[in-house]
Amino acid sequence: MKQSPSCLNLPHQHLIEEGRFEILTGGWVMTDEASVDTFGMVDQLVEGHQWLRDHLNVTAKSSWSVDPFGHGGTFPYILKVADKKHFLFSTLYILFVE
Repeated sequence: MKQSPSCLNLPHQHLIEEGRFEILTGGWVMTDEASVDTFGMVDQLVEGHQWLRDHLNVTAKSSWSVDPFGHGGTFPYILKVADKKHFLFSTLYILFVE
């Protein structure tokens, strides 16, 4: 594990270590499936996973994405190949209307 910057010595680090706080997806950013290619999706996921492993010693097991415009089939497939056990997405419009 690499030395983490002092800004990462967060008060809730012990919650992560105890399994009481989970980091989801582990990507560097949430993908925009409307305007990105498969390489971009995989690259940001690899970048985020490496950072989490190197700085927090964490591997994301599940994924959550806000669904502003809809999801295609590519990202769930990538998550399955990346060994994610669960994938949840929610539509913002529905969350605010109800």
